[in-house]
Amino acid sequence: MQAISNFNAFLSMNVAGVIHKYGFTVKQVSKLLGKHEKTLDVMLAKSRETNSMSVATLRAIADVIGCSIGEFFEDEPITKNGVVVQAPEEDKGELVLDIDGAVARSGLQKREVAQKIGITDVAFSVMLRAGNPTYQRMCQIADALGVTIFDLFSYEKKSRKK
Repeated sequence: MQAISNFNAFLSMNVAGVIHKYGFTVKQVSKLLGKHEKTLDVMLAKSRETNSMSVATLRAIADVIGCSIGEFFEDEPITKNGVVVQAPEEDKGELVLDIDGAVARSGLQKREVAQKIGITDVAFSVMLRAGNPTYQRMCQIADALGVTIFDLFSYEKKSRKK
């Protein structure tokens, strides 16, 4: 799938780094998630190798440590033949999954996208409301929209906490 390779060119995943940034250990997060520490270690190692993890797992970890899913992703410079052609922008806000926005920008109707990915429009709406499509499903949606998986995300300005 084209969407997967394009996504990896723009973002890298750093789940373990964010866990530690928020003052947690993998052991603590494992316990809070009700998973064995070794299971989470394997998931984190795989995420570093493949640059992927299910949105549901990312959401669960984010909820436990008190961050947003977007914090697990880091902008990387875009390079061509080893030369940086576009550096990450600073302070764009929080990266959030925004499939509704991507569908709206595409000009397609949600039912059309659902049909293209082989599910009912009701199932598509339920998935959007739940906010936890799998990585594979996000790739299918990106392909159906003719965009990269990165285009399924958008930046929200961070609100100041008082």
